[in-house]
Amino acid sequence: MRMRTKITHPSVLMKLGHTLERLHKQWIFHLTPDRLHFTVSKADFQTGVQVWAQLSTDTLFEDYRIESASDNHIWLEVNGDHLLRALKSGSKSVQMIMRLSKKEGLPVLSFTITNQSRTGKLVILVQDVPVRVISPEKTEEFREPVAPEPDVHILMPPILTLRTIAERMKSISQRLILSANMGGQLTMSVSNDIVKVQTFFNDLINPQLDPTQVDVATHPSTGRSRTEFAEAEVDIRDFIKFVQCYQLHPSKILCCINERHCLIFYVVVGDDDDGDKLDDRFGSLTYRIPLRAR
Repeated sequence: MRMRTKITHPSVLMKLGHTLERLHKQWIFHLTPDRLHFTVSKADFQTGVQVWAQLSTDTLFEDYRIESASDNHIWLEVNGDHLLRALKSGSKSVQMIMRLSKKEGLPVLSFTITNQSRTGKLVILVQDVPVRVISPEKTEEFREPVAPEPDVHILMPPILTLRTIAERMKSISQRLILSANMGGQLTMSVSNDIVKVQTFFNDLINPQLDPTQVDVATHPSTGRSRTEFAEAEVDIRDFIKFVQCYQLHPSKILCCINERHCLIFYVVVGDDDDGDKLDDRFGSLTYRIPLRAR
C-alpha cells in the first residue's frame, strides 16, 4: 500500500485533532481516494461519546495519491498526541509532505516539513508518527453504524452560545436534559436539590426530510404534534465534549433526539448555504452521545 500527499491546510487537521483529543487518545485514521476519516469509537457505547469525522481530501491536500489492494482504502490506528505534534511542527511551514512509509520494518506516517529560517535558508525536518495498519477484515467495528430514526430533529443555535451555557450549567448538575419539538423550540435544563435552571430557544429550524433518504410517511417525527417535546438526558460532560467542535467553526449542527437510544449531532463544516439543507461535501462530524438512566 502507498500514500503520499502535500498537506495544504494543516491548521484544519489540527483543529479537528484538538476536538477529538478531548474524547480519546487513540484514533482510527481511514484514508480513501476522496475522503479522510477519523473515528473515535469505543466497544461499549454506554461508556462515552463516539465520533465519526470525514473531510474532503480536496480541501486538505494537493497531489494526493493513494494505492492499496483494498480498493484504495487504508485503515490506520494512530496516537492523537503524536499526530498533533507532527502537524504543529508544520503549521507555519513552507511545505509539508505526508507519506505512509516504514522505518526499521514498522509502519509510520512520515512528515517531511520544510521551514524557512530568518535568513531565508530552507530547513528540512522529518517527523515519523508510528501507526498500526488495520486489516480489512477488522475494520467493520470502526464503521459508522446506521443511526436510529429520531423522534425530533432540529438545527441547533450557534455553537459558542451552547458552549457558554453548558460551561455555566456544569456547576449545577452532571445531568443535562435537552428537549426539542418539531415547532422550532429547544430547551436545555439542569437541576439539583436547590435550584433548576432552564434556557429556551425559539424560532429554530426543523429541516424537511429528504424523501430519497427516508420514508417520510412512517418517520417518527412526521406523526408528532409540533408542540410535543422529545427529551434526552445525558451526562453534561459528554455534551461539553461535543461543543468542543466550535474550533472547526461549524456552519450547521443538526440535533437528532431518539428518546429510547441516543442523542446524535451532525456537525457540518464549510457549508455556506443559509437554507436548512445539510451540505457535507466539504466535511462533517457525527457525535453519538449515550442517554443516562434516571
